[in-house]
Amino acid sequence: ILLLREVVEKGFIIDTMTLNTAISTLIKAGKTEDADYLFHKITETGNAQYTSTYNTYFNGLCRAGKMEEACQLLNEMVRKGCAPDIFTYGIMIHALCKAEKVDQGYKILCAMKKKGCLPDVVCYSTVLNGYLKAGRREVASKLVDDMLADGCKPDMITYNSLIVGFSKAGEMGRALELWESMIKDDCIPGLVSYTSLLDGLIRSGRIIQALKVSTEMLERGMIPDISICRNLVQCIQTDDVALEALEILTKWKEIGFDVHKVAYGDVSGGIQSRQKDAS
Repeated sequence: ILLLREVVEKGFIIDTMTLNTAISTLIKAGKTEDADYLFHKITETGNAQYTSTYNTYFNGLCRAGKMEEACQLLNEMVRKGCAPDIFTYGIMIHALCKAEKVDQGYKILCAMKKKGCLPDVVCYSTVLNGYLKAGRREVASKLVDDMLADGCKPDMITYNSLIVGFSKAGEMGRALELWESMIKDDCIPGLVSYTSLLDGLIRSGRIIQALKVSTEMLERGMIPDISICRNLVQCIQTDDVALEALEILTKWKEIGFDVHKVAYGDVSGGIQSRQKDAS
């Protein structure tokens, strides 16, 4: 830092990559005062008009929780003719949502659109996730509609967040709608999506549907969590679906998933006990 101070104070121009690296390194080392000095000394000379340099310092302020200073820097960027880009806005949105100030994050999302900078899927997903964590699922649903209207297609991460949020809340109708949309958009469900959907289906008593989703999961080469399998077995034994479930579990065995230790024997036992009761 002493060498950099000397270079700056003597009026030498530091290239953008060196400057950004120096600021980032100082911030990561917790030396925010040194980073602040370096940044402002450079900007005073007019040698740092690059958005990337502002973004580097801006990101450091946000990570340090200095949101007021970050907002001031954003205004300074505009004032000095250095237009914020999608990364600038994205950094701000992420920091606000992380601080549970999701409404402010949404305002930034709206502001960037007014400035002609269309949010990407990352910006939208960050705000969506913030609303879902806050339990504001209807607002999140509305934001998905806005996202689609802006021509921004949800990705797997977006769908995962939504399916997890609605499944945990027991709103399986909406979760299944999103599931179908995800498949139509050629987003291949991952383990998180499958596990969340299965958990919600089991808790809502949709056992056969859960078994069918599990079969689809197996066909894609993913194995259901052991706890999911055991929960399915417990539900099957106390529900009037055991015979149909046995057919599905037989198919599991045919595609190479050994469920005997976890489920098959228990379900067979459940069916046999029912047959004895019936006789």
